[in-house]
Amino acid sequence: MSLKLWQTFIEIKVLYPVNTDKVVYNDSDINNGNFTDAAKERFKGKVEEVNANNRNLPTGVTYTKGNTNDKTKVVTVNFPDGSTIDISHTQVAKPTVPTFTATAGDEHEPKLQDIDRIVKGTALESATEVKLQLQTGQEITITKNPGKHQKH
Repeated sequence: MSLKLWQTFIEIKVLYPVNTDKVVYNDSDINNGNFTDAAKERFKGKVEEVNANNRNLPTGVTYTKGNTNDKTKVVTVNFPDGSTIDISHTQVAKPTVPTFTATAGDEHEPKLQDIDRIVKGTALESATEVKLQLQTGQEITITKNPGKHQKH
């Protein structure tokens, strides 16, 4: 029981990167729907970096990359007393931002023309949906249909 209380107390003290500092992952970081070891190693490095000067953690804390395909356990924080905390990918990483192929504007402010009828771009292969927001404020959600294979 005291181990759980210690772990809960310490968990509040572990720092996580803010959204702008999270590790960005893309399709090459995912294999068969799971993060690669290299991606998990980068996630571990980010947690280690964020907590490098965290004086709220006891001396001797170590970090290891997750050793399962569970996305809620991509990094493990190991405490000197043997207790651990698993860190989810949502706390340390974010997917690459979907892109679109601009037909107007320039590299600093890419745009689509209002006469465009087809929008092209890229998103993570594992993305289940992509949202497109029009200038009118209308939002269109494109949902992946796992039963159909689309040609590009």
